[in-house]
Amino acid sequence: MQILSNIDKFPIDLDDTLQQYYEKIVEKLDKVRYQKAYEVYSERFYVQKSKPFFVNHHVYYENTLIPTNDESSKFNKLVVFSAFKIPANYAIKVDLDDDIIEISGKFMPIKIVAAWSVSIRPCELKNFARIFGCNIEVRSDLSEYIGLMNYISRTGLNLVEILEFSDRRYQAFKERITEKAQKIVLCDIFDRARDWIRTNRLGSNSVRYLLYGLNNKIIKAQLSKEENYRMKGLYLDIKVLPFEEMPFNSSLCNHNPSIYDLLSCIKTEGREHELLARRININADTYGKLYTKTDELAGFENIDELVKTYNDSLYRKHQNRRLEIMGKNLFVKGYEDDTKEIIQNLISLTEEGVVDYNASVEDWLIENPNVIDSDEKRAILLRMFENSSLAMIYGAAGTGKSTLIKHISQFWNDGSKVYIANTHPAVENLRRRVKDNSGEYLTIKKFIYSYPADKTVDILFIDECSMVSNRDMIEVLRKKNFKLLVLVGDIYQIESIQFGNWFNLARYFVPVKAQYELTELYRTENKQLQELWSRVRNYQDNITEWMGHCGYTTKLDESIFERTSESEIVLCLNYDGLYGINNINRFLQSDNPNKAFVLGVWTYKIGDPILFSDSSKYDPILYNNLGGKIVNIEEEENRVLFSIEIDKVLNSIHVSGTGLELMPKLNPGKSVVRFAVKKKNAGDDDNDDEDAETNVPFQIAYAVSIHKAQGLEYNSVKIVITKEVDEMITHNIFYTAITRVRENLKVYWTPESQKKIWDSFINDETSYDAKIFSARTGLKIIKKRVV
Repeated sequence: MQILSNIDKFPIDLDDTLQQYYEKIVEKLDKVRYQKAYEVYSERFYVQKSKPFFVNHHVYYENTLIPTNDESSKFNKLVVFSAFKIPANYAIKVDLDDDIIEISGKFMPIKIVAAWSVSIRPCELKNFARIFGCNIEVRSDLSEYIGLMNYISRTGLNLVEILEFSDRRYQAFKERITEKAQKIVLCDIFDRARDWIRTNRLGSNSVRYLLYGLNNKIIKAQLSKEENYRMKGLYLDIKVLPFEEMPFNSSLCNHNPSIYDLLSCIKTEGREHELLARRININADTYGKLYTKTDELAGFENIDELVKTYNDSLYRKHQNRRLEIMGKNLFVKGYEDDTKEIIQNLISLTEEGVVDYNASVEDWLIENPNVIDSDEKRAILLRMFENSSLAMIYGAAGTGKSTLIKHISQFWNDGSKVYIANTHPAVENLRRRVKDNSGEYLTIKKFIYSYPADKTVDILFIDECSMVSNRDMIEVLRKKNFKLLVLVGDIYQIESIQFGNWFNLARYFVPVKAQYELTELYRTENKQLQELWSRVRNYQDNITEWMGHCGYTTKLDESIFERTSESEIVLCLNYDGLYGINNINRFLQSDNPNKAFVLGVWTYKIGDPILFSDSSKYDPILYNNLGGKIVNIEEEENRVLFSIEIDKVLNSIHVSGTGLELMPKLNPGKSVVRFAVKKKNAGDDDNDDEDAETNVPFQIAYAVSIHKAQGLEYNSVKIVITKEVDEMITHNIFYTAITRVRENLKVYWTPESQKKIWDSFINDETSYDAKIFSARTGLKIIKKRVV
């Protein structure tokens, strides 16, 4: 304890403005009569993050909350401040006070926690009971439920810790929460869970993890209608079995647990082999590295033994997850096998082309002399399928990749065509730019699982290939229901969430006759911006000095909060902090002079820019990342009606039966839709079937995350990079951010962050993977690449 007695004197790296920001917040916090209340009447939230900050030797907390609604977007976040740490395991209810602070002459709205209580959703406890085959009724007004919430709020303990009590202490816990109860249901479920955990039976890891966090959406994804034949007595999906056997390197159904949560509820003793495999998988999934050097595995001893233990522990149906060692490299065997299958398939598509292709294109160009106004695209179209059935098109942002797809489509006007991409926004972007009304537009998932395998199309187009995972690409290729394949993408933009190295690696092996690169920029005519993109793309030296000289960089200051264009966006990576998405959105919204409409803790105004979230209710009409603007808000007793002008043209057939109402058009190229959002009463028990009705399917978007901005374009872009996120800025993330702009760009960061980020950018290491991959597979690296 002596070592930690002066921890408050540890130097905190805050700039003066940020320190002033927190001091002003503390002034407001100190005036609040803060309390742990056990009956808070508000909607529920999950605490996604709780960040401490220090003022005058006292610790305070900046908390990031997200709605508990199953339909709510993960991007719909609220930042609030508290004088005490709020536990993050379970849903909470909070009483919030709205206040205002002044920083550098700017008045900023903030939310302060006046009271809080743990408030697990009744449906979460009900669905947890279903794991044991029990159908129970849980309401928030039951004495047992109230006793449980009070106990957890007072002690700060989680349910795993409680179920691991000694017999005597556990009995006292049950007596405490049921002393006023006429009906006992929860304790019976806890008894079953406790028995499973204490005997460490198969299924205990899932029970531990789900009990530790009790998240309704996650729990429901693990349930099975039938008893699990491997875990008698549990109604868990058989797909949780890998997690049971190796939780630190396996996922639950549709959920990847964080290492922090796993360490908090499952012991690591004897699981070093899982942690090693987790590191290898992170290198592949996050950084695109097929092969990890053993030099990067400091902290792991006896790697050969750990690899053997891991492989021997694998579920029999998961042998593709095996780790293998080659010299001083480790890799996932299944990842290598998938990559090999993809590249071999692509190479085979280059063995023969279309007979008389070149002559037919020349004839078409003579008949349509004004269709293509680019010599570069004309030359590519002339050669594309002359000697290959595959065309791989690489190009930086703004080089006209979608336009080239359009020209290919125009030439093959009478052929059948399918256009696919990883996300709805990318698919809609293709539809809008290609304008081929006879073609079919699908997400990759829909193509894989719904498109008839016996229906062959003339041309299959895949856009944004860098975001397509290896597993999805294999499934597409295995369908073999296309005659010609066009692959389009940019290897320098944000990568696939799952392992997806194929598009980058393929350029080392696919014959050059099937590779093409677009270099002419069309997104902007600003030569300086074009040079910036080129310098960053090619990792040129002295880039930071050059950016400063050209006026692209500036220090973090209040000009971030000054909106200069209708077509402007602020891009960030963090939601909290003075320069986080939450603060920027709230401040810029406060500058909107229109009337504020409050729905729960959220504020909406006519004129607010918005982005739709990934909501199943209106999908695919209102898809994830579709942009728009609030043009009207009508408040009724039990609901609020939003009218949104969207960047998409709809007709009455499109919206028929969707719950959307088409309103009179305001501007060409756009439509206005109206929909209702049910108001949520403070006393609602938060049941599953209410979520879709009470969910607001969009977020305010004066500022958004860089990842949300992929595929979007704006006249003015401000990129905000603070010290706490500079380690998260990869080359691809930074390049994606700076290429969202058409005219005016500003990057807000400190000189220290600027240098740190640029120094961290490592030149593309794919060539290292390519050499090892070639040696192991026998595939030869081509002598000359296009990219």
